[in-house]
Amino acid sequence: MAISFGQACSTSGGKLSGGTILMASASLGPRVLIVEDHPETADLLGRYARLLQCDTRICHTGKEALGQAADYLPQIILLDIGLPDIDGWDLAKTMKDMLDPVHPVIVAVTGFSSSSDRAKSKQAGIDYHLAKPAFRKDLMELLMQLVGQR
Repeated sequence: MAISFGQACSTSGGKLSGGTILMASASLGPRVLIVEDHPETADLLGRYARLLQCDTRICHTGKEALGQAADYLPQIILLDIGLPDIDGWDLAKTMKDMLDPVHPVIVAVTGFSSSSDRAKSKQAGIDYHLAKPAFRKDLMELLMQLVGQR
């Protein structure tokens, strides 16, 4: 499934209030919101997305993500389930409702990998569930598919 992307949405590099990090991308690629509380993992996810010319924003809490999503209108959300302030399943449901009629593709990138965790992801409206730490190859393949670069 390739996603069609309209006009470029570029941002200037730097930090917004609340610690949200913006990464600049001068491309027509999709807007990717990364919600991950571990800075090293968030940075890695951002690098993967930017390799595919995606415009990225990184948030380290669910509250930050909710604040950014309404203005940024992400087309893809890479979401950790184990956030410090809200679980990713609740966040996914809230974001889907909040962003309607925009329908971002939500990808859980998480340490929660049991069959019941995957079922919870499906119930929350999460489109894909990738388990840490062995997610790297699967994530790159999925991102390439989503941005139509296969």
